Amino acid sequence: MRLDAEKKDKTQMCGRFYLTFFPDAEHLFEELFGIPFPEFGDPPILSDDILPFSEITTIQGRNGERPLVRTMFWNLVPYYEKEFKPRHTWFNIRKEKLTQPYNKQLVQRRRCIVPVSGFLENKEVNGKPVFHSRKIGGKTVRKKESYAFRHKVQPLMALGAIYDTWNKDEQGPRYSCSIITLEPNPLIAAIHPRMPFILPREKIRLWLDPAVDDFDFLFDLIEPFPESELRQTQRWPGEAEQGRF
Repeated sequence: MRLDAEKKDKTQMCGRFYLTFFPDAEHLFEELFGIPFPEFGDPPILSDDILPFSEITTIQGRNGERPLVRTMFWNLVPYYEKEFKPRHTWFNIRKEKLTQPYNKQLVQRRRCIVPVSGFLENKEVNGKPVFHSRKIGGKTVRKKESYAFRHKVQPLMALGAIYDTWNKDEQGPRYSCSIITLEPNPLIAAIHPRMPFILPREKIRLWLDPAVDDFDFLFDLIEPFPESELRQTQRWPGEAEQGRF
């Protein structure tokens, strides 16, 4: 089968997120994901601004074993590609397209989580970005109006994703992933027409469990995260502290 590739889409999201260290990270990581952090797998990749087509930290479920911290390339590269190169823009996948054959198999067999401190999005109106002006050093600088979204209480969120494994060279298996997006809750809808799939705490272990393979059950887990549990902050590009905890 071949990947049901996403066409170029101006409404794609999530296209930027951040993952920063915080007090008691080890305890929360193990509580949410069942993993001693950062002992079980690859070292975490921390940054105030993480973009597609880069290496990111994920949590991968495993049969009969504890989940694993796994570094993956953030843009899905299917197993059948001749080279490990992104031929399509596939760092996001819409919930509506998960029912297509290849995508459905990944939902059933290859799910992962992308841990984030928060995610970022530029405001859009009628499909066009909104710009914000600000004086810096006596000059007026015009930038896209950007917002950070994070959890109101806990310093970590779990974004639901699917992944694939490419293994056609001497370097061994290489992993890549795509974050699931869906219709937004009212808070995010005022900024952008899509939002990432954020897993509530009680559904994280289900998403990571490879033994759970009923597609309809998994598909129904994918719902907008409650707006009452999210905090929105306007963020000027380059001012990372506004998006931190």
